[in-house]
Amino acid sequence: MKKITSACLAVFVAGLTAGLNAEMNAVETLALSQVPDQKIIVFKNDNLRWEQKEQIILDSGGRPGRRIPLINAVVGYFPEGASPELDYDPNIMLVADDDYALMVGNFPAERDGLGPAPMFNPPVTPSEQEVPWGIERVGAPLAWEQAQGRGIKVCIIDSGVDVSHPDLAGNVMGGVSLVESTTTPTADIEDGLGHGTHVNGIIAAMNNATGVVGAAPNASLYQSKVFGSSGYTSISIVIAGVDYCASIGAQVINMSLGSSRKNDALELAIKKAHAAGIVIVAAAGNDYGRPVSYPAAYPEVIAVSASNINNALADFSSKGPEVDVIAPGDDILSTFKGGVYRELSGTSMASPHVAGVAALILSRNSALSNVQVKSIIEETATNLELPADSQGRGLVNALKAVEKAGDSALGQPRYLLAAQQNSAVYIKTKVIPDNAFKLPVKIIRGVPSENQVRTLQNIFGN
Repeated sequence: MKKITSACLAVFVAGLTAGLNAEMNAVETLALSQVPDQKIIVFKNDNLRWEQKEQIILDSGGRPGRRIPLINAVVGYFPEGASPELDYDPNIMLVADDDYALMVGNFPAERDGLGPAPMFNPPVTPSEQEVPWGIERVGAPLAWEQAQGRGIKVCIIDSGVDVSHPDLAGNVMGGVSLVESTTTPTADIEDGLGHGTHVNGIIAAMNNATGVVGAAPNASLYQSKVFGSSGYTSISIVIAGVDYCASIGAQVINMSLGSSRKNDALELAIKKAHAAGIVIVAAAGNDYGRPVSYPAAYPEVIAVSASNINNALADFSSKGPEVDVIAPGDDILSTFKGGVYRELSGTSMASPHVAGVAALILSRNSALSNVQVKSIIEETATNLELPADSQGRGLVNALKAVEKAGDSALGQPRYLLAAQQNSAVYIKTKVIPDNAFKLPVKIIRGVPSENQVRTLQNIFGN
């Protein structure tokens, strides 16, 4: 019997508290009202047309909605409940509940006896360009002589962006909104909450002598807007956000959001994006003392906890064995909606520091795989002498990471596939110069695809 998962999601976006009450538009209100009766139906049969998949949903008493090509899924609305026949349909891989995803605050009730933390610190107007302490702490400015993120697509799954912000406009290249329609993405990526704009700035605020500067100031920013005006969304919209990032060829995804429990459909989307070669970075969570959230807890993702200015674990940060690295996340100054700047706190702020460093690494050496990028980030991190479940391998170190990425041997394994009279040679690990062989050969740079490996394994075994 196929597994039907129920994940009660509590998606956090750090820096915002539970006071969000912006008005929702009619489409957003309708979409959110339908979430309890929705299922994410993942099909195993790739040969079925979308119309055939949707007919299966109709025949089961549902109404088909959003298509999600990345995981071969359709979201179905079942106001009277889903038919048990879905569980036995040979065309279906799994059926997952589409629960609410909540944008909730996770500040402690009091800080140092000073009373409740405010929703936001007041806007800040730097008199001249300021390098935020977090960008300085991870060593990004020291790496800029070698790499600044140029040519790297970073896709931010969040609340959109202030497209006209003077520190971001030159780097914002496009995106879609997945919250204004239950089926078709729209072009309205304007940020109604400010959180996405803040995350964008940490990654790639421009080095333009005003405001602030991000970790990778020349990276290209793409928006996958999954939070609208209310602070609520659904897991299917988050998955659609991952789908968009993969569809544009993003090299890095930042997910400053998370859920308290696993969801099979979300996990499949993460695996698909990772298989496509994307570096996926996510916030560990803002529930101090509680486990790392998903998707950060998935092994394919770089899970980031938050440090404060004293290099200690921030007093809101989740921790656990899934944490890969730690990055600044407390009182982080960055861009905000309305063309202003604010300080926010959360692992939501820590994650984009690492996403920015990933962009630096790839701009230094575009031949690196996502697995290699993750390894470089971990191996070059600075040990803060914190417990492993708090810091992972340590504080992300942009300079050391970029220097390691520049190693001529990294990202350059040459896999030789030589075809001659129905035979082949597969050299698995050695670096092979292009002129080393005179036989007709095909040089594969980087890690072979799964299909290439499978073909060779069929010939030679493992």
